[in-house]
Amino acid sequence: MSSGATRAEDEVAEGVVVNTGSEPIDVDLVELTSPSLALEIIDAAGAPLPMLPPPTPGRPNVVSIAPGERRTVPFRAFVPPATPPGRYRMRFRYRDARSDWIDLIIG
Repeated sequence: MSSGATRAEDEVAEGVVVNTGSEPIDVDLVELTSPSLALEIIDAAGAPLPMLPPPTPGRPNVVSIAPGERRTVPFRAFVPPATPPGRYRMRFRYRDARSDWIDLIIG
């Protein structure tokens, strides 16, 4: 996961799913690409950042990821514009899987 800009509305991040197993895995892109479902952001006190609601559920868009394959998911303008400046922690999630935390600084 990477993050760069300083204004909330300019933030861009990428989540990467890597199949480290020996069998293909199926992932739902509807779930994986929705920031409110796929990103976890907390403030300096550990309180979750309220995210915009996810899109209205539709049909799942399931893709298969082969062993050793990577799938990159971009997130643009994912931080709500009214987010106050400060230091946040963010991680990528999909169902029970979580990435490591990274720092997110909104200035």
